[in-house]
Amino acid sequence: TTGWMDGIALADIAALDRAGVDRRALARQLLTVFLSQALRDGLFHADMHPGNLFVIPPMAEQHRALIAAVDFGIVGRLDKRMRRFMAETLHGFLTRDYRRIADAHFEVGFVAERHARDEFAQALRSIGEPVFGRQASDISMARLLAQLFEVTRLFDMHLQPQLVLLQKTMVVVEGVARALDPELDIW
Repeated sequence: TTGWMDGIALADIAALDRAGVDRRALARQLLTVFLSQALRDGLFHADMHPGNLFVIPPMAEQHRALIAAVDFGIVGRLDKRMRRFMAETLHGFLTRDYRRIADAHFEVGFVAERHARDEFAQALRSIGEPVFGRQASDISMARLLAQLFEVTRLFDMHLQPQLVLLQKTMVVVEGVARALDPELDIW
């Protein structure tokens, strides 16, 4: 420990409410911070559970609450190539361009050329279509990850430790954000 920080534990919803913190805005800020760290900066806090997150309430010189993270014992790194891959993959799912997602996987070498791109794109479609347009509260992230791991197995993909850490952290961050705002839709 190198310093002291005053703040409200992110898990203390009652204290956040007493301090007048806009929990909906805070939830969006948390997602934005995480995605910016990972996709823009390539270095992200990979242990963003509520015990490692504090909130500095709005003050006169600051109009919104600030998130402060502690305990950087686990961090993830994504090089420029992986950040581009993740951005293309997320964009592909959001636009339902499963062929582009498949192409991105082949381009970085995650899927061997012996597999058919169209079959891989169809496997991705089978994951994306059932969740497209649904509320996050209606989607089981555990089931979604299980489907992703099954596709990984079927297409002989090697797990990428940095991407597994990113996925794990994304699930945790989504859960923390949804505790602040149950209506939040990460997508």
